Amino acid sequence: MRLFNCLIMHFLSHLPAGVPSPCALCRLNMPCRKEFRHRVRSTLGKASVASPFSRDALEDAGARHGPPFAVVCSGQMDLEVGRFWPVRKYPWGSVEAMLTQHSDLPVLRRLLFEAGYCELKDGTEARFQQFRHTRCSSGTARGGLKGALAGLARMAMLTGGALLAGWLMARGAPLLKDEIKRRETVRRVKEKASEVVETVVDAARDAQSKAQTAAAVAKTTTEVVVDQAKRNARGAVGKAGRALESDEQRKRWAG
Repeated sequence: MRLFNCLIMHFLSHLPAGVPSPCALCRLNMPCRKEFRHRVRSTLGKASVASPFSRDALEDAGARHGPPFAVVCSGQMDLEVGRFWPVRKYPWGSVEAMLTQHSDLPVLRRLLFEAGYCELKDGTEARFQQFRHTRCSSGTARGGLKGALAGLARMAMLTGGALLAGWLMARGAPLLKDEIKRRETVRRVKEKASEVVETVVDAARDAQSKAQTAAAVAKTTTEVVVDQAKRNARGAVGKAGRALESDEQRKRWAG
């Protein structure tokens, strides 16, 4: 393995849980595969890439060794077995993915979904809590003065509100305790409300009477105008009649 790959794996192992798995091992025979896996394990150990699983989880899953895991997969199925059984076929033989002697896929499946699941979950939760504590601590250190001033302002507001509430309660206590004063206060409030209602009613009635007066005045003015127009029309008709009669009389006198 190259040093760059080891550094990348060492960096990623501090974020999510990394499980080293060499690829294309199905092209190697069993002795070459064991030698290659041993070489990769020693290189990862020198690069301080630790395993995310404990020894107990590895033993429960049936892993005689830790990572890396030589996983072999295939899209070809051996239908003679009668169940899910992926197989890779080569001219020199076949590699069965679900066979422990050929592939670490069964061991890795038991390790991820059964034996090591709780360990991975607990490790992720611990890293999240550490990240949260670090970020919260750094945020508090950066905004210490600002947070302190905001806290003092909130405390002052709460104290002022409490004092105001106490003052209101002290001033309003006699009204609550004395029955006569309470009734007198209620009577005054009712009187004030009645006065406001009466004022509104009077204003509405005044507006209505003014509207009626304006309508009557408008009606009277209209009637006067009509009567004057009628008188003017009658006068004009009389004048025209008299003018015609004068013309006829002149003609008679002339004849």
